[in-house]
Amino acid sequence: MFIRRTPLTHTPLHSALFGAISSAPACFLLFHYSLLFQLAASPFFGALSGLSHIFLDAFTERGIYVKRNGRYERFALAHLPYNSPVNSVVAAASLFIAFACVSYAFGF
Repeated sequence: MFIRRTPLTHTPLHSALFGAISSAPACFLLFHYSLLFQLAASPFFGALSGLSHIFLDAFTERGIYVKRNGRYERFALAHLPYNSPVNSVVAAASLFIAFACVSYAFGF
């Protein structure tokens, strides 16, 4: 069976919904926190993980789906021109994330 990207799974809204729904069983089975915490936190963190997946998929050549004029179209940051201002923002965010990871790892 060949699985491919479709608008059903690779749009920001659908990915957040699927992440929120699919994280609940894993959270209940793996973690032993209070029921109220699990009911509040598992959909939030599941949606966050779904959105982070879509964010990283936007950097791939095949990209993600966005809805424009009532139709789903692919969007990929890999197809932007090199002199696009979006590339500068993404580069700055990448440097910030790398600095945050290194500073956390070494306790700065």
